[in-house]
Amino acid sequence: MRGRGEGRCPFRWKLALLLVVGVGALRTARGEQVTEGLAAEEFRARVERLADELGPSAVAVLKGAPKPDRFRPFRQYNTFYYFSGYAGPDAVLVVRGRGRKQVAVAATLYVPWPARVHRQSDELRARGITEIRPATRLAADLKELAESSKVFYVQSYPGEGMAQARDAFHRPFPLLPGYRPVGDVAAFRAALRQLLADKQVALKPIEPISDAMRRVKSKREIELMRRAARITALALRAAIRRTRPGILEAELAGVCEATFLTHGARGSAWTPIVASGPNMVELHYMRNNRTLAEGDMLLIDAGPDYHYYTSDVTRCWPVSGPFPPRYAELYDKLVEVHRAGIAMVRPGKTMFDVLRAMQAKARELGIGRYLLPVAGHYTGMAVHDVGKASEPFVPGVVFNVEPLLMVRKERLHLRLEDTVLCTEGDPEVLTPLELLPWERDAILAIRDGGQDGN
Repeated sequence: MRGRGEGRCPFRWKLALLLVVGVGALRTARGEQVTEGLAAEEFRARVERLADELGPSAVAVLKGAPKPDRFRPFRQYNTFYYFSGYAGPDAVLVVRGRGRKQVAVAATLYVPWPARVHRQSDELRARGITEIRPATRLAADLKELAESSKVFYVQSYPGEGMAQARDAFHRPFPLLPGYRPVGDVAAFRAALRQLLADKQVALKPIEPISDAMRRVKSKREIELMRRAARITALALRAAIRRTRPGILEAELAGVCEATFLTHGARGSAWTPIVASGPNMVELHYMRNNRTLAEGDMLLIDAGPDYHYYTSDVTRCWPVSGPFPPRYAELYDKLVEVHRAGIAMVRPGKTMFDVLRAMQAKARELGIGRYLLPVAGHYTGMAVHDVGKASEPFVPGVVFNVEPLLMVRKERLHLRLEDTVLCTEGDPEVLTPLELLPWERDAILAIRDGGQDGN
């Protein structure tokens, strides 16, 4: 017995309608291969920089994502899309390096059926693709390139696809002797090595080049991430307003998903974490199948896949009533720890400085023993984006500050998380705090629909 909406369209049907409309609108806006989001010159600049980084005697060979199972949506690999702006399956991008005296850049896109991308060819060329060729010519062209280019840069990590981040890839469990599953990118790299076996060619990982580029965001990328952060704030705000005893965690995950879709995102960038009551202590809980109960605390960690960029935000609040006294005490201190971490997202600092600042503040507040040794993570095309832990921040780096409190004896967990931009001056919290604040009273006002929560 929910006591709301009687005589009207049930919420679950409204949510289903939003999902259908949102997906339909996204498909219409996206088209088949070329997607919107960044301007064409952004991709062109990336291709040109890649050619310069390679130098005159090298070539980059990037493998795109394969065609998915029939009933799954396609999403391009992040690094492939970063350079090509192409969102079709089974493609390969070949970029020839250039020297200082060279002006032109040669970037060839190989696709299974060039005729299908004919309508997008002008846009792809504006993005730096100089030629589109059938994939059937790829092997012969690579052999020809090997006569003059003795270094081939290729992906050494699996491609980041739908709801994936590189740090989440694990080696398969060795079920039987000789069981060696090979991923798509690894299989392509092995085939390339076999194809060029009789050539004097070295295969090198492209990640030292591509990761350095992806780590520092451009103005246009930052604007996309600001939009993603705003969508995330709207989603969590809607979930807070929808919170009440008797509903499933999954319903609030659906509220987030519907908000992402109706604001132009592909959907969630990962399965939203909606953890209530005892589920909060499971850091990456994603079953979302528990019924919210009176007196529960609730945690939601969510973010959208918005034109290949995301934002990552976490908030905690009670399902009903005020924050329980113990949670209230720890939560207010966690906010101060969070502020201390955010203040360290500055040029010259590292994620270790973020962690040390949070640890110092936690010790000052008497909760140092409860703070887990986690600073956060880079965020960008993947929720856990590329970047070295020890590398100093520079303007344009986006880092997620994520203090985690765990009181194991009490089975109590609290978390705050926001996406933060490193600038020349003070850090910029991309999450619009006027929509999704930290303070307990402000969160409760949103949940209860008071004047401050409208």
